[in-house]
Amino acid sequence: MGRSKTEQLEIERRKKISINNARFWLGKVGANKGKKFSEEHRRKISESQKGKKIPEEVRKKISEALKGRKLPPEVRKKISESNKGRKFSEETRRKISEALRGGKSAWLGKTLPDEVRRKMSKAHKGEKNHFWGKKHTEETRRKISEAKKGKRQSLESRIKIANANRGANNYQWKGGITPLVLKIRHSFKYRQWRSDVFTRDNFTCQNCGQRGGVLNAHHIKKFIKIMDEYKIRSLEDAFNCEELWNINNGITLCKDCHKKIPAREKETQEWIESDPYFWENLT
Repeated sequence: MGRSKTEQLEIERRKKISINNARFWLGKVGANKGKKFSEEHRRKISESQKGKKIPEEVRKKISEALKGRKLPPEVRKKISESNKGRKFSEETRRKISEALRGGKSAWLGKTLPDEVRRKMSKAHKGEKNHFWGKKHTEETRRKISEAKKGKRQSLESRIKIANANRGANNYQWKGGITPLVLKIRHSFKYRQWRSDVFTRDNFTCQNCGQRGGVLNAHHIKKFIKIMDEYKIRSLEDAFNCEELWNINNGITLCKDCHKKIPAREKETQEWIESDPYFWENLT
């Protein structure tokens, strides 16, 4: 039995849609390029697609067909420009949030390969980072703060973070010298150096003038920096390093003033030089 004219037209229409879709996914010009659907048309498409899901087999085929393909730079630029300044509505954000709750995220339990993570990290370093040279506004910082209030990472997450930043993975890693630092600081020579600094300063804080109490002998040039500069790797190396025991690199400070010392060496030196009391009482 032959098809009616209406059925023939419907078949032709579907063929055209199928061909256009294929041309689009293959990166060729589509019949609808440059055209825009009306709001009514877009609404109807959205309604008709609600609740529908692409079969797993079809998704797999699409994924395989797109592997290794990249959009041309000009296309990527256009997409980026068209999305600038756009924000999801509260309703859309709520829907996305609900869709990802309860372990529904596609990435749950998955980890990107190290090579991919390395490439992503490299692609976002320095000036390439979208936030380079920018700062959060006070309003944004307040919102972030409010959102995090009362929240606490699970014990498992905290242990993972701690382990990930331990030892050589930590940005402050100096080659495992902490035990050596403790040995030096508890040595007789170090105690003698502290005593010499205190005696020279008449057991007086060189910032506020407090005499006695809890005093600290502060290194003007950082203790760790000297160790690193002279490659001190043993107690013998430390005892033979003259700069480490130079009392002119030490200054007596009370506990409170010691806490106020800036962390950076240059700032510390400027802080000391700006204090007339220090210079009056140094000799």
